[in-house]
Amino acid sequence: MNGVSGELLCQTCKKPLGLSLKRMARMNFDDLYRWGKERGYGFFGGSIAVGAGGVTTAFVKCSKCYPPEIRRNPKVLFTKSNKRRLVAICGPAGIGKSTWAKLIVDRLRERGEEVCHWEEDLSDPSLLEAYYQEPERWALATQLRFLTAKATIYEKALLGDVVERAIEEDYMFAQINHKCGRMSKQEWSIYQEVYNRVTQHLPMPLVYVILTAPSKSNVERMKQRNRKSELDGGLEYWKKLYDAYQEWILDVMMDVPTRYIRWDVVAHDLAKHPEAVDKLATQILEWVRKAESTNA
Repeated sequence: MNGVSGELLCQTCKKPLGLSLKRMARMNFDDLYRWGKERGYGFFGGSIAVGAGGVTTAFVKCSKCYPPEIRRNPKVLFTKSNKRRLVAICGPAGIGKSTWAKLIVDRLRERGEEVCHWEEDLSDPSLLEAYYQEPERWALATQLRFLTAKATIYEKALLGDVVERAIEEDYMFAQINHKCGRMSKQEWSIYQEVYNRVTQHLPMPLVYVILTAPSKSNVERMKQRNRKSELDGGLEYWKKLYDAYQEWILDVMMDVPTRYIRWDVVAHDLAKHPEAVDKLATQILEWVRKAESTNA
């Protein structure tokens, strides 16, 4: 795609496709996909990224550059299975999930992989603001909103897609809210029932990339990004959540020992080690191939 004020272009020949980026940003996944298919355009595996309020990125090819024989055999990140397989970039707030996810997706595309980056859905910031102001009142509503938004991403994600935050992390947030007294016993029971029903048939991540950093370092990162609503909620909550992440990491290590990558963002500081992105991209591809081989 072209600049923010421009028009959507064919990824190969750069021909304008008759859709302004401004209009595209107001479309959802289904609208854009239908628009392209009606015109004979090709969307290759994982080519649409959806963020807050609408589509943020689309990689499209016109009918000349994306003939039917290519459509029948697209090159995607996972080649040995027709099931949907996801790579989840995980970690506590402020650790850099969005930054790492975007860089990894860029590197994978440079290597010829057709992969999509699904950002975390923050399309209802007013609800999140209300939660930070009155957590006891809004905890259940907020957690259910995030759960259904993440489930929608899991349902729409295609082969080889990268998602920010695994859906299990949403469960962890809700559990901490319950432990902190922000969610009553009855509300926690409701959330668990909805979670179990929603996730029953969802594709789970093939590989978990778990970003880690010392607690003190992570708190400093949150202060640096200076989101007032987060800080107003109190750092004690985020410290408890950090501890919960350490427990969850152990659970992942025990449940899927061959499907996770633990990545220290301090040891791989991008400012000092820009080559770390290539290293992680290579590691992800290796683990994906290994996992697909095991599941084949």
